[in-house]
Amino acid sequence: MKPNVLVISLVSLRADHVSYSGYHRDTTPNIDRLASEGAVFERAYSTSGWTAPAYASVLTGLYPSCHGILGEEGLADSLPTLASLLSEVGYRSVGFVTHPHVGKLKKLDRGFDEFFEVGYQTRNRKTGEPTPILSKIKHRFQRAIRRAGMEPKPDLTRRTTNLAMEWLRTNGKREKPFLMLLHYNEIHYPYQPPFVHRYRYVSRQARRQIDLHKIRWLLASPYYYLNGVAEITQQELEFLKALYDAEIYYTDKWLGRLFTCLREMGILDQTIVVVMSPHGENFGEHGLLEHRQSLYEQLVRIPMVIRYPEVAPAGLRVRSLVQSTDLFPSILEMAGYDQSKVAHQGVSLLPMERDRAYRAYVVGERNGTNVPEKPEKMHKMPKWANVSERQPAFHERFSGLQRMICQGDHKYICSSGGSEELFNLTSDPNEEHNLVAQEPEHVRMMAGQLKHWAASFKERRGVPDPKDVEDSLRESLRATGYRL
Repeated sequence: MKPNVLVISLVSLRADHVSYSGYHRDTTPNIDRLASEGAVFERAYSTSGWTAPAYASVLTGLYPSCHGILGEEGLADSLPTLASLLSEVGYRSVGFVTHPHVGKLKKLDRGFDEFFEVGYQTRNRKTGEPTPILSKIKHRFQRAIRRAGMEPKPDLTRRTTNLAMEWLRTNGKREKPFLMLLHYNEIHYPYQPPFVHRYRYVSRQARRQIDLHKIRWLLASPYYYLNGVAEITQQELEFLKALYDAEIYYTDKWLGRLFTCLREMGILDQTIVVVMSPHGENFGEHGLLEHRQSLYEQLVRIPMVIRYPEVAPAGLRVRSLVQSTDLFPSILEMAGYDQSKVAHQGVSLLPMERDRAYRAYVVGERNGTNVPEKPEKMHKMPKWANVSERQPAFHERFSGLQRMICQGDHKYICSSGGSEELFNLTSDPNEEHNLVAQEPEHVRMMAGQLKHWAASFKERRGVPDPKDVEDSLRESLRATGYRL
């Protein structure tokens, strides 16, 4: 019998903030348990630094320039997806997502039998009719109280998990195997966990020493920091990290209930469970906050766990380079689909072995369009604001199309604006020392390898985003910091 497939995407989860990686806080006890029963990929990389292109790579096995989503585009209709291909071999597919960038807006709902956009609208593919969950007025009200007092976001973690478990109890043991995609967005900026967990990692003394008014402004928009209006102290950054870690812990708590549901139904061992993140998060590294602009390790190095006893030995730690595109052919192969019949840019992770060299290098891309507004163009300015702005050179290195390649110990980043960076990740894991001037031969070699990679396929443009975006969807995007 074919295995079920469950892919769990945890947006903005950094690889070094999961507790199985050695993090000093116990943020992910349930993911840790799953990891101990399967394979952990210690050097897994995303294909981009933000959600839509990275998530599309998981569904198509293609890099952003190849599947066409780099900026404000949707997936081309001609491309097959994981859902559409598995349907050919008898799978039923369902998706539960909590962010517009992984749903209808980007055409990433294509191929699913059922698709639920939790939190802003629900749409069943069988009827084709959307059913709003949160009205436009309610969205605006909730956004207003969040900005005013750091009130928690709608509890979409709980709602998404409950919907998924309800679906599993009704459909999980039928004759046909299932593909389920769960996308959680609650770890995403702004960090506003439910009140009972909000200060889990913050002492009362630390709370008294923090300017909560300033924190609320920063949570309302990362641009106050990115454009130089706000300076952030190390103490304030640690406070933001604590809120972020509380979001991780709360999401992991509900994942534990989902895993328990699978165990109690007796289908966990017959299910390929994948836990991963499309990208990470910045906390002041390189002068950046949230996940805007860059391709540094904090964004592209991601957690990745696969649990399926038939192919993933319990406790396996894979140390070789792998990429999120590799999930596509691996899942197809485990599900009995001949992955050689479809064009993709991934490498199958089968067989899973500790030191197997799966690929020579990994690549990442992003379109650097999120340049912060100048201070005078911002709608509101807090009283503590610094009217000076950062020098244009700070943002120029993130402008245009950026690409990175990681090979061995070295990582090379370049942009269409002409900037170049080279880092030795072994001696300089935080990417603080640019070696372009010291190692010109290494730069030429890696730049040539990147050009050879780019010439190996035909670039594709995605379809334009729809102009008539629903009001509730617009509000959902604005609530998570996107400018429309």
